[in-house]
Amino acid sequence: MTREDVPEFWREPIAGFDPWRDAGDCVFDVKVAEKIIAFIETHCRHSKAQFYGKLFILEDWEKKIFGHLFGWKRPNGKRRFRYIFIFIPRKNGKTQIAAALLIILTKYDGELGADVFCCAAAKSQASIVYDAAKYMVLTDESIGKGMRIWKSTKSIEYTDKHGRPAGMCKVLASDGDLILGTNPHAYIVDEVLAQKKFDIMENLESGIGMREQPLGIYLSTAADDGYNPCNIKIDYARQVRDGLVEDPTYFPVLYELPNDADWHNEDNWRKVNPNLGVTVQIDFLRSEFAKATKSKVEEVKFKRRYLNMSIASADSWINMEDWKNCMNDIKREDLDGQRCYVAVDLADTTDISAVMFYFPDHQSCFGYYYCPDAAFQNKIEYGLMFKDELRIIPGSVIDYEIIREDIKSLKEKYNILKIGFDPWHAKELSNNLATDGFEMIQVGQSAKDMTDPIKQLEAQIRKHDLNHFNSQVLKWMAGNCFLWTDTNKKAVKVIKKNKDSPGKIDGMIALTMCKALEIADNINTIEEPFKEGITFL
Repeated sequence: MTREDVPEFWREPIAGFDPWRDAGDCVFDVKVAEKIIAFIETHCRHSKAQFYGKLFILEDWEKKIFGHLFGWKRPNGKRRFRYIFIFIPRKNGKTQIAAALLIILTKYDGELGADVFCCAAAKSQASIVYDAAKYMVLTDESIGKGMRIWKSTKSIEYTDKHGRPAGMCKVLASDGDLILGTNPHAYIVDEVLAQKKFDIMENLESGIGMREQPLGIYLSTAADDGYNPCNIKIDYARQVRDGLVEDPTYFPVLYELPNDADWHNEDNWRKVNPNLGVTVQIDFLRSEFAKATKSKVEEVKFKRRYLNMSIASADSWINMEDWKNCMNDIKREDLDGQRCYVAVDLADTTDISAVMFYFPDHQSCFGYYYCPDAAFQNKIEYGLMFKDELRIIPGSVIDYEIIREDIKSLKEKYNILKIGFDPWHAKELSNNLATDGFEMIQVGQSAKDMTDPIKQLEAQIRKHDLNHFNSQVLKWMAGNCFLWTDTNKKAVKVIKKNKDSPGKIDGMIALTMCKALEIADNINTIEEPFKEGITFL
């Protein structure tokens, strides 16, 4: 069928995505779409709240999800879509959608040995979708036929009429090693925002290659702004939705409010909450909104949870909208011969270390970011996000001699005034660079030492006066920064919110050290240094 041959309902976009645009030689079967909808509305039941025990009657937007997902076929008759991302605010019924998909893919997808995994960051979260699907098995004779529930392993097995083990769905938590070597027919990753690493999704995606019509399902509300697995997935989904990437196998369903939209306007609430008046009530949103107008923390929660706005945490140091707008006309080649402060932050030899170059006369900066090859290979996100900016060092640790040689090679290119360092991990490197003729300045890392540089750098970013050349690594690090404040609320320093977080902040620490060097020079507080050696700041 062509677009003109189908009812108008199936011609319309869903959440800004036009399924017909990049369909190529795929075809849409209205009868299959209508059959899947009829099955759900006849057999699948709700297991929560006011809908408990009632049949799952689909709203129009839900019909479009199921209809397009199963109605589109490749020329060989197999399913067109291999991935779907349902990005939607809380309380809009995504759990019920996922549970119905779990049932269909385990038993009714025409795939023998259909292994289907229900995954999340925590087993308790993964169990939410599984429990909703289990209720559907227990409350419908047709669905339940041939299905056996295993309470101890949180799994459901399907045996077909010939006695063959034909399908299985199982709960998994985020441990990438658990699913190595599997080849799922389908999988669901619930609340992608909670995923801290790419491992489980990478293993699942690489495992479906043997299947003829696999399906990867991602569900989430908005995560923190910045680089994380959820936002990487969402960015790709947006590009498909907007026609920037042609991927006929990807189905983006993104209900989100742009960050610059008026979050006070109830009309905007309705745009991104398609189940408003059904599973989410306007009175509830109004009560949450009232709290949001009185507290910055509650405002962030409201925007993320109920409007799907990807914004930074209330206690983040850098406003990432300001960061995005920090650009000027300076080009890297314009910095040749210009005055430059350098700072070295060598947090760990087994992960990313940073050397920042800051040019005060042009308010511009760039970094050299070093990463051992072993860490690069083990951290999938580094390859996805930063492969063009990282300087990969062979082996499992960083050889500081490489950093030394890189800095020496720039001695003639830039007018390097001083090099700041934190003696932690950098004592030997600093001594060597001093021997090379650089003026080395030990920069204190206490709140007392860093408060003024932090405040001046923050003011510079707020005024959009810092040119960072759109570095993706530095953007990621800026988004990972939080401020620690002393009890008198006068002194601050930059920290990670959680010391165990995989996010790095080394580049921002080094940039702040560059600002400390600039400030000290401006107020003439540095003692006259030796020609070669180390000065303390």
